Amino acid sequence: MNAAIKFIVWDWNGTLIEDTPLNVACFNRILSHSGKKKIDTHGYQSTFEVPIEKLYFNNGFSEEEVARDKIAHQNLYHDAYDEGILSVGFRKDAREILQETHQRNIRHIILSNHLVPSIEDHLHRLNAKSFFWNILAHENRETQRGWHPKGERLKTLMRDHGLRPENGIVVGDTPEETHIARETGLTSIAITGGFATKERLREAKPDHLIDALQDMPPILRKRGFVS
Repeated sequence: MNAAIKFIVWDWNGTLIEDTPLNVACFNRILSHSGKKKIDTHGYQSTFEVPIEKLYFNNGFSEEEVARDKIAHQNLYHDAYDEGILSVGFRKDAREILQETHQRNIRHIILSNHLVPSIEDHLHRLNAKSFFWNILAHENRETQRGWHPKGERLKTLMRDHGLRPENGIVVGDTPEETHIARETGLTSIAITGGFATKERLREAKPDHLIDALQDMPPILRKRGFVS
């Protein structure tokens, strides 16, 4: 790949798609099944961390419970998620941004802790698979149970394809994506309304903090991604 190519790295859940309420509902299903107190959206945004075990610890699970019930919890989550996601679409203005930048030969990469087959299914459902050059995520539920940091996957891709940090942007809804951008030398855009509170996003010190995708075009114009 030409090293001058510009690229945007997108988180999936809570960033490109409006699935925050669904994820809260799925986690509450696990909490209820385990006899724990359910939480609201703010509670989820205040306690969500990766690796995902930290979310459980932050909501009253012991290390023993997490280790013992890991597979059961994962299956509870995905079974509920796979049913609920069928009615979930992109965030407002996502398609317009993807279309305009794709037309200008910007490469789009999804960087996610979710599952590749699930992401691909929903991209096909949303008629959006052609926008994306690469999907960096877990191949299946089994590999998801192992922890392979997203940032390492991105570093490998950038190295293998000669992508230059100054030509890339990372967009995400948690501090994780801001940290990844800082580690890889990319510009970070943190967006509220996903899996983290605005306060937590601000504390991570992203290059840009926005409340909606409609706030992205001025940043893209300044960086020469769109005219």
